[in-house]
Order: sequence, then C-alpha cells, then structure tokens
Amino acid sequence: NPASGNWSECGKFIVDAPDSGYPTVLRPLDRQRVLLVHGKQHALLWNEKEGWTATKLQMPADQSLPAIPPTGTPYLAPIASVWDPLANRWIDATDVFFINSMRLRAATLRDGSILAIAGAGALYRWDPAVKTLSRLSPQPMPEDSGFNALVETAPGCNIMLNVPCLQSTPMVGIGIPTN
Repeated sequence: NPASGNWSECGKFIVDAPDSGYPTVLRPLDRQRVLLVHGKQHALLWNEKEGWTATKLQMPADQSLPAIPPTGTPYLAPIASVWDPLANRWIDATDVFFINSMRLRAATLRDGSILAIAGAGALYRWDPAVKTLSRLSPQPMPEDSGFNALVETAPGCNIMLNVPCLQSTPMVGIGIPTN
C-alpha cells in the first residue's frame, strides 16, 4: 500500500535459473495487467484474478535487425509480439525485443513510439502506429557516445546520458529531437 508504506505479497512465482546476459523486462501490459520477460524470452502475464500465467512471444529468430535505409523500414506487423489470451490477439512487444534479446536500453515515448540506444550514440526508433523502424544519428555527436540511459523530457525532446562506471569520468548528456 503506497499510502501507508507497507508492502504485502500480491503474487508469487518461481522462475528457472536466469539465462545469463538476458535483461529482465517488467512493464504494464495495460491498466490491469503486467508483463514479465526473463531469461531468453520466457514470458509471464499477471493480473489480480489469475496471478501469474505463462504466455507466448514472437521475436526474430536471429535476434538482430536488418540494415535500415534513411527512409526507415516499414513492417507488416510488429517486430516482436506477446500473446494476449484475454483479447485473443498479439500485442506489440518491440520494446521487449530491444531490451531482452538485443540487450539495448530503451524507453517508450508519450506518443507510443520506442527509442533504443543502438550504439555509438545512434538510436533505433520504432513507431507502432505506422509499423516503421528508423535509425537516428544525432549530430553533432559528443566524443564520448557510450550512452546507457534515455528519457523523454517533453514531446519530441529526449535526453541520453552516459552514466560512467568510474567516479572520475564525467557524465555526458545530450538532447535528442525526435520529430
């Protein structure tokens, strides 16, 4: 209970030993349910009535993306999807693919699109409304482009940070326009 500061159990499950190197994803699926992806694409859904139940994921088998032309790459369906048994349909889970399979830092923006840090300061942007993947390369890029944190501060404005492991290394941040 956030109001009292007291915590109580609201769902318990046991998972197999973690598959090393695969980040865990825990996020809302909708207003009543939660999606958990752990290990190499093991997915669970939680809701108050049923607790935790296993579900299916569809992701690219090779865990990579094709080259992206400057105009972006249109898709016929989401890059990755999770099965929603209540709605009896697949739901876009491209953010899970970026985080769990590709091991990228990603953020969902207010417009529903997803930004993922692709390396060397470049970004992948998935727009689920038009099912298009694009690659952004902010210019000019700072000398240190090993970014590992990303947040949207206002529509169309995002900040990427390099949060250093060493205290003697300065933190670098840049603003990224996305519209």
